[in-house]
Amino acid sequence: MAVQFNLLPDVKYQYLRAKQLQRLAVSGASIAVAVCVVVIILLVLWVDVWQKHTISSTTDNIRTAAAKIESINGLDKIITVQSQLDSLPSLYAQDPQVSRIFGYITQLTPPNVTIGDLQLDFTQDTMEIRGSAPGLDDVNAYTDSLKSATYNDKTSGATGVQAFTSVVLSSFSRDDKGATYTIDMNFDPLLFQASENITLYVPQKTNLPQVPGLNGSIFKALPKGGQ
Repeated sequence: MAVQFNLLPDVKYQYLRAKQLQRLAVSGASIAVAVCVVVIILLVLWVDVWQKHTISSTTDNIRTAAAKIESINGLDKIITVQSQLDSLPSLYAQDPQVSRIFGYITQLTPPNVTIGDLQLDFTQDTMEIRGSAPGLDDVNAYTDSLKSATYNDKTSGATGVQAFTSVVLSSFSRDDKGATYTIDMNFDPLLFQASENITLYVPQKTNLPQVPGLNGSIFKALPKGGQ
């Protein structure tokens, strides 16, 4: 049976343990410093070498691409055409939506009143309607319908805006077969603007709907000898 004796006094043991811990601390600090130095070197290389190389390469590519573009024949014309193509959507939005007139006329025209000719002038914002009716009472009802029409614009939030102004029964005639008429007026250009969401309103006393469509009862050729 072997017996071991610890011949080192406690002070000597603690001293050796402290020296061991010191060596470990120095080694750890050295490793940390080495890692920091490596990171710094890598950062310097990335900023000073790699980024400069990337910028230089990108600049060369841009110059090469610019040279190729500038060498294209008729480049100015191509750019001009492309610019015009890009402007088409905005130009289309500014064009008047003429087709809306059929919906408006359907709401506005009283029963028995027909339209033989309708002219819109989008430069002066004027409209002329020529047609026929059984009598002048129907023509007057049509004139009142146009005068009282208003609209709401959901796009701008405007409500109760006068749709037609300066509505005038400029000429009329009647005989035993009925009456013919010509009504002139100005219209609000927003009624036909594509960007506006318009809803037309006619007071109940004059809102006498017709059968919509070109083949309905609204559109009819003027009688011979009419206006």
